[in-house]
Amino acid sequence: MELSQLEELKAKLSIATDLVEVMDFFFSIVEQPGFMNQGEKVADPRLVGIIEMVGKAVFHQEVRLQHFLPIRIESAKFTHGAGLLNGQPMNVIYFDEIEKGLVAVLKGGSRTQLIRITKKDLADGYEQLN
Repeated sequence: MELSQLEELKAKLSIATDLVEVMDFFFSIVEQPGFMNQGEKVADPRLVGIIEMVGKAVFHQEVRLQHFLPIRIESAKFTHGAGLLNGQPMNVIYFDEIEKGLVAVLKGGSRTQLIRITKKDLADGYEQLN
């Protein structure tokens, strides 16, 4: 995987009106050999907070985030991760440089809800955890 692909993903996320296109592009990167070996596991309470905020909005109730594994690719200032929200698969991507990201939550059956997040959302989510 070339870091240029993460740059392209960042550009798409910055201006996208179709968030499905952004997530599809991310998954095309993930499928490439070697991608999952890049980066380091991290603890990221900011992302936990925003994912839980997003989950409350999606499910209209308190949520439980399980098996969340954020991975940081420091050279790209990029974090991605996956886990379960109330037992439903979710993914997140976030770029520090543009202070934007995307959360994808499977909401029963085959419906996926995509939510753009910002640095302010991360701060708000972290505040709710503390």
